[in-house]
Amino acid sequence: MFVVLAKPEDYKLLLSKENGNYKDSVTKLWDTFLGNGIIRASGAAHKLRRKIINPLLNLKHLSEYVIFFDIYSNLCADTLEKNVDSSIFDLKPYIARYSCNIFLVTAMGIKGTAHEGENDDLLYYQEKLLKETQNRMAKLWLQLEWIFSLTESKRQIYIAKEKVLDFIYNITSKNAAKQLALQNNNNIFSKTKAIFNNYSKRLEELYGDVTSKYCQVSDENFIDDIRSFFIAIQNTTTEVATFLILMLGIHTEVQEKLRKEILVTFSNDKVDMQRLLNMQYLHMVFKETLRLFPPSPFLSREIMGDIKLESCTLPDGCIVMIPIFAIHRNSAYWYKPLEFIPERFSSENSSSRPRYTYFPFGTGLRDCLGQRYAFLSTATLIVTLLRRFRFVTTTDINDVKITSDVILRIQEAKLSISRI
Repeated sequence: MFVVLAKPEDYKLLLSKENGNYKDSVTKLWDTFLGNGIIRASGAAHKLRRKIINPLLNLKHLSEYVIFFDIYSNLCADTLEKNVDSSIFDLKPYIARYSCNIFLVTAMGIKGTAHEGENDDLLYYQEKLLKETQNRMAKLWLQLEWIFSLTESKRQIYIAKEKVLDFIYNITSKNAAKQLALQNNNNIFSKTKAIFNNYSKRLEELYGDVTSKYCQVSDENFIDDIRSFFIAIQNTTTEVATFLILMLGIHTEVQEKLRKEILVTFSNDKVDMQRLLNMQYLHMVFKETLRLFPPSPFLSREIMGDIKLESCTLPDGCIVMIPIFAIHRNSAYWYKPLEFIPERFSSENSSSRPRYTYFPFGTGLRDCLGQRYAFLSTATLIVTLLRRFRFVTTTDINDVKITSDVILRIQEAKLSISRI
């Protein structure tokens, strides 16, 4: 049984319950790549992963990571210089390289060189893997293994999966770490611990000896979580930042207002976390972008045991979908819902809005642990680029072409840039 929940008042009743937070069997095809990592794990396994990972994304660690967001956002800006005062170009590949770099440095402790084009094949194959898997999920006959095995899509998924897994295993190996680690002679790098260095220490805190039979996280689980972080960081930062900059290119008055806040806040200083968190208009622009283009356009859950809602009872085993994309554009909750109006997220305009009408990173027991990381990585890039460039596009908001797999995607972001 499939149920689509349209009333926000039902979401809290579902998402606050343990038995309402299991990943559904319909999307199990994601497991072939993501395994049992933080994104796909359910029940006790998911609770354990959150217990391990949540402290790794606290403000102390994020403050250190902003240093690298600043470094790599400037490298991204450098690569964009060749497009100044030239023809229209697609911004998205440049943002994708930035996202790859920050994953490598903050998650793995490896120096990123994606801005030089070294990881372009990887970025192509990881997106290909997600798109082909989504295509298989959408076509019921392809979910039958014997039919799928006869298709070209099967071969494409296999090739893409192997390319991405080779990358994951390579950056996880001790030899790769020794060759590429950031410890060189740079104090900034040597003092910063990557997420998955801290992950190992966190296991030691919980279990003492990670080789003990009592340790509930295997080497395979560790790799699964690295896969999950790669997909989450790479795709979320890329899509959110690209959507946001395109909105600024369409709404140049918003871009100018945001640029003024940036220059007042930072002038020519390096970006730091505390000042980013205090930028009110930047938060409004970020939130409005996520309202129109939420990273997860819907949530799906499989119910383990009956759950009573206000209007009905969800039976054991049913699959529930929450249409975030539709809720975010519902005129019952949003004034002029299809327009880009950052001011709707001012404190005075937000106070009376029902809570469960806006949750771009999910909510409840399975909300996204990386949402502050997503904001800071995107915000740092925006600050850096707007201090250097002015973005303009002929695209209208109604013409933005989107698609969806594990995340909501923009197909392309055609812009032109000029120096400030």
